[in-house]
Amino acid sequence: MGTENKYTIKMKKRKQISDSVFNLLFKDLVESEKIKLYIDDVKQRIYEGEMSQTEFNESLSNLTDRYVKKGLHRSDQASVIRYISAFAKIENNVKASLRAMSMQEKGIDSVEETEALNVQEIIRKYEETQRWINEWVREYACTHGLDPELVATPNLEWMEK
Repeated sequence: MGTENKYTIKMKKRKQISDSVFNLLFKDLVESEKIKLYIDDVKQRIYEGEMSQTEFNESLSNLTDRYVKKGLHRSDQASVIRYISAFAKIENNVKASLRAMSMQEKGIDSVEETEALNVQEIIRKYEETQRWINEWVREYACTHGLDPELVATPNLEWMEK
C-alpha cells in the first residue's frame, strides 16, 4: 500500500488512471506477458505476409476489448488503448530490428535480388505497420466515442535509415 513513490502517484493523477487499470497495465506481469505474446504473434503473422490490415485491426480490437469494458471510465479506456498501441509499436520495432540484424548477419544486404529478404522491405513493412497501428487507434477511439488525439502514441523512428 505505501510503496508508491510521489512521482508515480503524481503521474496517475495527471493521467487520471484508476488504480485497477494502473495495476493491470503496469503491475500485473501475467497480463502484460499475455498482451506481449498476443501482439508478438500478430507481428509475426504481419511480417510473414499472413495478415491484412483488416485482420490486424480486428486482432487489436479483440485484444483491447478484453480490457475496455462497459462502464470503464473514459480516461481508463484511453490508457488501455494507449498502452496497447505503444506495446504494438515497440514490438513492431523489435521484430523489424531483429529481422534486419538477422539478414545482415547472414550477409544479405539491400542489393539482394529477392525483395522479400531485403532489409529495405523490412523497413517498408515496419513503416506500413506503424501506419496500421495509427489507423487502428483512430478507428477504435472513434468507435468508442473517444478523441483520437487523447489516445495517440508517437511513432518510433527506424534507427538505420
